[in-house]
Amino acid sequence: MILYQQHNSSVPYHYEALIYHDFEYIPHLHRDPELVCVLEGEVVAHVETRKEILREGDFALILPNQVHSFETPHSSKAKVIVFAPEYAPEFRNLLGDREGMTSAFSMDEEDRKFFLRKTEPDTPDRMDLCACLSLACGSYLRQKTEEGLLPRNRKSEDILHKILSFISDHYTEDVSLTAMAEALGYEPHYLSRCFHRCFQKNFKQLVNEYRIQHARRLLSDGNNRLSVIDIAFASGFQSVRNFNRVYRESEGTEPRRAAQNNENNG
Repeated sequence: MILYQQHNSSVPYHYEALIYHDFEYIPHLHRDPELVCVLEGEVVAHVETRKEILREGDFALILPNQVHSFETPHSSKAKVIVFAPEYAPEFRNLLGDREGMTSAFSMDEEDRKFFLRKTEPDTPDRMDLCACLSLACGSYLRQKTEEGLLPRNRKSEDILHKILSFISDHYTEDVSLTAMAEALGYEPHYLSRCFHRCFQKNFKQLVNEYRIQHARRLLSDGNNRLSVIDIAFASGFQSVRNFNRVYRESEGTEPRRAAQNNENNG
């Protein structure tokens, strides 16, 4: 599934810096840019349809609404920063509706040290953040301009954002493609084509992935006292029979058995 991260989608002056060991993350997207710096080892970044290998010292800039994921083949340590565009406004203006052919870029050693020092996970000074994030974005822009910038399809990205935002808000309800099309102001057939183009699956399949993820969390929660029937309806399924079928197809086991296994492990 593709996870839509609402908390990383343009809250004014939003900033989050985390250190990951053996960096792994499922496909997701958000509106705020994301900077990745590999501190140790090697990270494989999947950005849209590209696969990029990032090694120690490499940076990558994920632009707003790009679907991306990460994996570590052996071991890695990476610093990941998600930041609101307000920290580097001139970069947004200069880049416009364009993107680099790749996400990876480099910084010279002194700039890299400055960047890492000024973006510690503790709450940094806002002026320092503006300086170091502009420095990183400027390095990306210079290198990608030399390589050649490509046009971005903003209309397609906007629709993708709206679709995933709607599903994130409504997957626990009895929702349909027609209802979503009406809420977003598009024709159902047009959105159906968008689904196949963007996700290679239909509306129901994607909604069920969100529902199964929600059910999985409830089933694995040792403090949760909901029955399997309650979990089915709480996750957005309209019948227990359908929940059992979809869960079995996704997870390879019955939800009741998954609940029993979690109880035994607890």
